[in-house]
Amino acid sequence: MRRKHQLRRGGVLAAVGVTALVTSLLTIQSAQAAPTADLSVTKTVAHLTPPAVFDPALSDTRATGHYEWTSDGLHIRTEGATSTDKVAEYIDTSTPLSAVGEPSLDYTKIAPNPDPEGPLNHIPGFQLVTDFDNNGTPDGILVGEPIYGNDWWVPDSAASFVKSGAPLHGTGFGSTNHGTLDQWRAAFPNANVLAYGFSLGSGVQGEGVIHAINFADGGYDVARPWLSLGYQSSIQAAPGETVEYRITVANKGTATAGTVVVTDPLPADLTYVTGSLVDNGNGCAFTGQKLTCDAGSFPPGTSSSIYFKAKVSDTVSSAGMGSTIGHIVDVQKQEVFADLPGFQTKTYDVMCPAGYVPTDGGLLLDAVDQDGFYSAIVVMKSAPTVLGGVNGWTVTASNLGEERGQGKVKVTCLAGTIGSANGHTHEIDTTSSNGPRPLSAGASGNAGELVTATCPAGSTPIAPQHSVASGSIAVVRSSYADGNSWKWVVDHEAGTVATFDVDCLASQTKSSSGHTATLPISSESHTITVAPEKRDEGIEQCGSSENAIVGGFKGEDAELLSLGKEPRGNNYMFRFYNDDWEQPWHADISVTCVGVRTPDEPRYYHVVNTATVSSDSTGPRSSSADIAIVGDAVQPSGGVLVGPTATRSGTDGHIKKLTLQMACSSACAFTVKVLQGGTVVAKGTKSLAGSDTPKNVVVTTTRAGKDLTKNDVVTVKVTTPTSTTSTAVKIKN
Repeated sequence: MRRKHQLRRGGVLAAVGVTALVTSLLTIQSAQAAPTADLSVTKTVAHLTPPAVFDPALSDTRATGHYEWTSDGLHIRTEGATSTDKVAEYIDTSTPLSAVGEPSLDYTKIAPNPDPEGPLNHIPGFQLVTDFDNNGTPDGILVGEPIYGNDWWVPDSAASFVKSGAPLHGTGFGSTNHGTLDQWRAAFPNANVLAYGFSLGSGVQGEGVIHAINFADGGYDVARPWLSLGYQSSIQAAPGETVEYRITVANKGTATAGTVVVTDPLPADLTYVTGSLVDNGNGCAFTGQKLTCDAGSFPPGTSSSIYFKAKVSDTVSSAGMGSTIGHIVDVQKQEVFADLPGFQTKTYDVMCPAGYVPTDGGLLLDAVDQDGFYSAIVVMKSAPTVLGGVNGWTVTASNLGEERGQGKVKVTCLAGTIGSANGHTHEIDTTSSNGPRPLSAGASGNAGELVTATCPAGSTPIAPQHSVASGSIAVVRSSYADGNSWKWVVDHEAGTVATFDVDCLASQTKSSSGHTATLPISSESHTITVAPEKRDEGIEQCGSSENAIVGGFKGEDAELLSLGKEPRGNNYMFRFYNDDWEQPWHADISVTCVGVRTPDEPRYYHVVNTATVSSDSTGPRSSSADIAIVGDAVQPSGGVLVGPTATRSGTDGHIKKLTLQMACSSACAFTVKVLQGGTVVAKGTKSLAGSDTPKNVVVTTTRAGKDLTKNDVVTVKVTTPTSTTSTAVKIKN
């Protein structure tokens, strides 16, 4: 009996235990499933002047046409329907029409509701200022208006050869000379776009906001990424500049957040601009220097933004803060052995270290067995690849002969993030070229066809690559950099299908801590001679504090075979074989070099502004925006006015002079220093007669200024006997 009692007790206890366990699990599951609020806050800041500046020489905004930058984008409007009712602005570029794609405007129309004229009327059209014969001067404007679908037309002011060469001629469109962009590209294959923009009018009454100007999709990076105000976690600004802040509060949870409060006390170096607060119904008000918002409730999945402007104190200064050493720029090389038996095609992959990007690669042929021919080894593909999220290079090679070939597949790799300096890093900025360039399939065999891929102005071509379709043979005789383009000379049979392309490395890194860093990029070249029926090598050297990242070669004759190249730290080795049994031939070899460090950076005076959000169910969450101040405190005006743009003289990488626009109300003498990131890039001593009309003032660049590029923003520091002023100036060409 005792045993039975014990068993019964055990059963009861077990039952109780199970019940408790189930109850406990249900309680846990119920707690896990309970809705919760999850508030977040994001604080960002933007320049009031957008990074892309309209070209004043091309502006056609007239007396009763207007535009202004707002938190949503570019607000445009015309007052009526007369000849002066027009808003038209353009941004400089140099992009082949073949690479433009189908441009478009992201536009919100502001109109009476309902709008009797229809949704496609009274809205701006896209405009392409185009050099149709590629001689460097504009010949007309291609106009695309949504009311005509994908049709583009040129006005009567276009050159006669453009109008007569238009794809279509007929009424019912913007003009009698029109066609789709694909048809215009076919009619003018060498056309180049010199500027792009929009036009509302003339004679059209309309109003709306342009949120984005989409240009050259996938082929050209404009104003990164759009023309709308660029809110970032950090920007660089000058003393006295006015900026705009955005505070975005979001509830990412599953329950409503109640009693939401947002606070933002401005630091002493910022002053709220009275009347600039846009609270979007969040119950915000400034009391002195502190923003407080009693925002009420935020249901799940909702968000809202608050905007206000603030002026940076004009007494702050980075003067006397010295500089910090530049960022480390690391370059690595990797290789794999390539064994290629006769009559076989093989593919080899060689990978960069994680976080690196390939800048060059290919097959270096070491040997072909006795009685074999170097010319029997043909590279079908040599291009960047990605395997398992890691970048590298792939080569597909065919051995058309009996004898075995051997060599190595190489890759040169540049660190995607340049090393820490002053507590931060920068990401390199790579963009696309004007798109893969095909061979002309109808060209005759062994034509020595020239193929060109072009990068945006101010970028350097890297990673020259090609791919030949199966069943075709194309032999690359030359592969070399020419400014911001890469050129290949190719022998091939008629009908060969192949494409050629490059990536593009910007001279400026992506922004970090409110500024960019400059990659010190240069090039070196010379000519070598290869004797008849000889294999020979040439070395092209970068400086002692540089690394070679891309190698290029240009042969004089088809008898000179390139056997490949090899990165060796600060130089490249090039290997050739002269198949001519009688005559020596020459080859031009070149390298693109990058310094092992970026130039020293100034130390910045940082103004950090922090916003905090809390609710009845969420503890305080905060987010900060940083303004990096560089430049001297604002001084009283010395009477010298500096225009917003400057122009360069010289070629890319060899800029000799800058031309500024300056004026003095009365006769004046002064010194000019042009700075970029705290480094003097141009200077001079000048004088002007009194006039309100701006004059050209030419200053000579320093060695540090030889690499100034289009769209760089510099600081022009003018010192007179009584004052010093600093002005931000954009280089427009």
